[in-house]
Amino acid sequence: MKDVAVRASAGSGKTYELAVQFIARLVLGADPESIVAATFTRNAAGEILDRIIQRLASAAASTEEADILSREILRIVPEPAGPLSSELWLNLLIACCRALDRMNIGTIDSLFVRALAAFQYEAGLIAPPRMGDERSPEAEAIRTAALQETLAGMSAESALEMLRDLSGGSPARSVLPRMKQAVSELLPLASVTAPSAWGALSPIPEPDPGELDDAMEQLERIASASGSRALAKGLLKSVADARGLQWEAVLTTGASGKVGLSLPNRSDRTSDGEDAVPPASSSMTHIA
Repeated sequence: MKDVAVRASAGSGKTYELAVQFIARLVLGADPESIVAATFTRNAAGEILDRIIQRLASAAASTEEADILSREILRIVPEPAGPLSSELWLNLLIACCRALDRMNIGTIDSLFVRALAAFQYEAGLIAPPRMGDERSPEAEAIRTAALQETLAGMSAESALEMLRDLSGGSPARSVLPRMKQAVSELLPLASVTAPSAWGALSPIPEPDPGELDDAMEQLERIASASGSRALAKGLLKSVADARGLQWEAVLTTGASGKVGLSLPNRSDRTSDGEDAVPPASSSMTHIA
């Protein structure tokens, strides 16, 4: 039986299909521990295993559920070697329960770690490899080293410009904590964004200083002539933010905030029509 890759957006029934595909291989005589099912998250891996056990248990206990599962298996295995009966589902359930500690249903990275552990000494590793955690000291050390390497490769001018951008113009004693915060906020977006999308958004040019001064003076005159204290306060707040080049505050607070203006979000498109992020997250599971 060929390997199967299921790729679809969230909520489309991947877990359901993968459980049926797994059970179909059991029907063909494969041992539970000889089948590899890999996905991206621990929750998804746990759901696949739960669904397999639940489907087999339900089919073993109920003739109706046994018939439903049989029809689904016949879609994949049109000519099984024997009858698809409640007795068969019970036997497969027992086989899975006995092999629970040896079944290969997990995340892709855990599968790679297990494969690497099997060749630990050939890979030159003294200690067995283990899964890292985003909050572990090892992960923090890797992030710090990567940021330090990035800083070391930057010119002094580029580093100062980045520090000004990250600090919003306010004084900062070190750029590294600011970089860590920015990476933490942007990493989820970067992980689901096509590389070609980065840099495709054209930066908005800085306004001409003369035009900016004229616009600010005009807003100040409107605020002075306004009969609304709330409007005047909002306009003067926008003027102060604009003079300080705090554009995010200009767009989200003051007068702009009251009329519903907002920053571009992840659904915005790039200038050439390409999506900055995919329309739906997807995952792929491989069963062998």
